[in-house]
Amino acid sequence: MSAEGCRGWLHKRGGADAKGGWRKRWCVFVNQAFHYFKTDTDKEPAGTIYAEDIIRVVANNDESAKDPKFSCIFDIQTDERNFLFCAASTQERHSWITTLNAKTTEARGVTLRRGAKETLEYATIEAFCDRGLRINGKVSQDLLSAFSQGVAAKQKKTDERGWFCDVHIPAAMLVSLMAQHNWSLVNAFKMAATNSQGTTLIPATMYIFGRPADVSQPPSMPEMGTNQGRRPTSMTK
Repeated sequence: MSAEGCRGWLHKRGGADAKGGWRKRWCVFVNQAFHYFKTDTDKEPAGTIYAEDIIRVVANNDESAKDPKFSCIFDIQTDERNFLFCAASTQERHSWITTLNAKTTEARGVTLRRGAKETLEYATIEAFCDRGLRINGKVSQDLLSAFSQGVAAKQKKTDERGWFCDVHIPAAMLVSLMAQHNWSLVNAFKMAATNSQGTTLIPATMYIFGRPADVSQPPSMPEMGTNQGRRPTSMTK
């Protein structure tokens, strides 16, 4: 995946049931849709998956275990079918999953209200089953301090994947702390990701939060990584 946005090379499994062969595809998320092309110079996509049709994007560990050549598979799940894509590494797969889920949620235009409809901003939190949180988005330093209260400096780090803290916070408390800073829970689902300690996939819960954008908000952490009408049905080549 490129540094400037949600685009890059992936392998896609062909066939309507995603049981065909693997084909290399240039993939781009733009204009509220995920497009995949046969080459990075093609003008027309081989297929399109519209954001409003995407339910979630998750790692597929069962399929990943079948072939060492394609060991970083993830699903783009829709009501009609699942699309299987494979990244070059677990870290790249994690970047695609995190970015696509955030962009899909944003593109669907989930409406949060503080009176009238407002422009939204988003943040994601990965809560690992053993312990550890990774946060992406415009989260204030006060909120990060609340999450990391009593945690030693060496147990916190910020890198290209976001802000990580080696701490366990129950789900109810996590959502409550976010709500105290005007963040509303938009979506949550199970997934697998790598924490800051290595490359092994660990079960986690992805939380997506949104709030009305407000320039008067307290200073935030830098954003990491990347947090009409009827249209034709998705193409599936």
